[in-house]
Amino acid sequence: MSENRISEIRVSTIIPVYNGAATIARAIDSALAQDFDGQEIIVVNDGSTDDTAGELARYGDRIRVINKPNGGAASARNAGVSVASADYIAFLDADDTWLPEKLSKVVPALERSQQAVLVFSDYLTTESGGLVRTAASPAGRGPEFEELFDPGWKIVPTMVVMRKSVFDSCGGFCEEFIRCGGEDPYLWLLARERGPFEYVAEALVTYHDPDIADFADKYGPNAAIFERLVRKRYGRRAKRMIRSTRTYIAHGLLAKALREIDRGEYGNSFHTFGRLIAYRPQFLLRPYFFSRIFSAHSLKRLSAILKSKT
Repeated sequence: MSENRISEIRVSTIIPVYNGAATIARAIDSALAQDFDGQEIIVVNDGSTDDTAGELARYGDRIRVINKPNGGAASARNAGVSVASADYIAFLDADDTWLPEKLSKVVPALERSQQAVLVFSDYLTTESGGLVRTAASPAGRGPEFEELFDPGWKIVPTMVVMRKSVFDSCGGFCEEFIRCGGEDPYLWLLARERGPFEYVAEALVTYHDPDIADFADKYGPNAAIFERLVRKRYGRRAKRMIRSTRTYIAHGLLAKALREIDRGEYGNSFHTFGRLIAYRPQFLLRPYFFSRIFSAHSLKRLSAILKSKT
C-alpha cells in the first residue's frame, strides 16, 4: 500500500473472527458496501479451526488479514488496532453487519465534536426471525458518566467508532477477558472518563443478540473479572452495575434450566438450577422467579422431573 493511499485512510475497521466461516463474509461485505471513502478493513483471524481462512482468502487485497493464536475478542481487536492506519477506529463483529450509510453518518458526527471520544448509533437486532429496532440511547443522547452504570445503556462494539488516540490512552480492550463479554462495557467506562460520547439516532447496524438462555454460558465466565475491575476502579459507584449484571446472568440461567426441562434434559436442568442458586441465591426471592417456576406450564415441567426420579 502506497504512502499516498495510507494518508487517505480515515477509518480503520476492525473485524475479529473465531470460527466464523458461516457469517464472516456477510460482515465483510457490509463493510465493503459502505457509502464512504477512506476505509481500510482489518480482519483478525483469532486462531480459527474452521474454513474462516478460506473465506478470507476470497477477498484478496480488499482486506488486510492478521492471523494470530486464539486469545479472545479483546486481544483480537487490540491486534487489529495495533496495525491500523487511521485516526478513527470502527468495530464490527463477525456475526454482525452494517447498513451502507453507517460510516457516512457516524464519522461526521465525531468530526463535528472535537471533545467527543466516540460515537455510537441505534441498532437492529434479530429476534424471532425479524428485525426489531432497539434504541441504544434510552435518553435520546449520549450518556453522562454515571449513566453508564445503568444496564439500560447498551452499547456494543459494532455500534461504535472511536478515536484511536482515546483507544490507546485507555490501553485498548482489557485482555484479562479471554472469552467474549465484559471487555466492551469496561472500555466504554474508561473512554467516558476522557470525554463525552456522540449519538446518532438512527439504526445503522444489525446486531446478533444472543438468546438469554445462552447468555450465561457465553458471558458468565467473564462476569467475575468485570466485577473485580469495576469495583476496584469505581468502588461503590459500580454497585448498581454489578447487581444488574448478576441479575441478568441469573435470568439466563433460569431460562436455560427451563429450556433443558422442555427438552427432557432433567439432569442438566438440576445442574443449571444449582449454578443459579450458587451464583445469585437472592434471585430465588424475586417475584419473577416464582412467577416463572410456579406457572402452570412450569409446574408441569417440574412434575415431569419428579416422575423421572421415582
